[in-house]
Amino acid sequence: MNYETWRKEKAIEFKKEIPRQTTINQEMYCLRRVFSEVAVTHGFISKDTIPDIPYIRLPKDQKHRRDDFTAKEWEELEFVLLRADKPLQQFGKNTFLAVGVCI
Repeated sequence: MNYETWRKEKAIEFKKEIPRQTTINQEMYCLRRVFSEVAVTHGFISKDTIPDIPYIRLPKDQKHRRDDFTAKEWEELEFVLLRADKPLQQFGKNTFLAVGVCI
């Protein structure tokens, strides 16, 4: 079973809305980055053992992009980032929030 199928089945099992394909792609992107940039960098795995996590291509008409942050969302995000112990950690050229969320 692949991640996409597992993710959709879990959503149904927990009576949640099935995630959009773009959401699943974003989650898979984060997983690829965790393996390639964090796990390898910190020596948990070698480059040879990074799992192959495919990217699912979508036609442009099926892609969904989140709207920009509202003013309130931006203020809340800014509040958290400015007060975090480790606001941002740099791994190569890509940045992760201290809590591990891909951006």
